[in-house]
Amino acid sequence: MAQVRGSAHIAATAVIIMVTMSMLFQSQVAEAAAHDVKWDYGVKLSPVTYKTGDTINFKNTDKLGHNVIKVGQAAFGKCSGQGGAAKQGPVKLESGANFFICSVGKHCSQGGMKIQITGN
Repeated sequence: MAQVRGSAHIAATAVIIMVTMSMLFQSQVAEAAAHDVKWDYGVKLSPVTYKTGDTINFKNTDKLGHNVIKVGQAAFGKCSGQGGAAKQGPVKLESGANFFICSVGKHCSQGGMKIQITGN
């Protein structure tokens, strides 16, 4: 009888640990947020800071045909998409400085379609 009670106690403790771990995991997942960035020709974007792991949604309403290219700081300054990685859909923010441009025509240099987003 004592062995059955001991086994029940161990099982109950295991359930409590699993529930606690599940709650901790859910609270960590819930902390990530989504941010919309207006991604239209002529927009003036300032650098912003969000939490690492947040989702960035580039929202285009002018229908001119844009892309989102993640580039390094030097390419960002020159509005050069060469060597950058095209991003489709939402972008998960990485730690540190993240640089994004539109490499279509002169959308970056003349249309202001570039933004620095820092993940911290």
